[in-house]
Amino acid sequence: MPLLHDIAHLGHAELLTPEPDKSLWFFTEVLGLTQNGASGDSVYLRTWDDYEHHSLKLTACGPAARRR
Repeated sequence: MPLLHDIAHLGHAELLTPEPDKSLWFFTEVLGLTQNGASGDSVYLRTWDDYEHHSLKLTACGPAARRR
């Protein structure tokens, strides 16, 4: 399935996820974002032709963090 590059200039957002590998797969393989770095439990993603370092920060979290 070819990448569609349908998302551009998402802005800065952070998504806390209990399933970081599945989330990374979804945003890269389905939505076409590209990984632009990683630090600790976070992965930085950019949209197609984005001028910023990243648009989306995916951060792994446990069940307790989701209840806040």
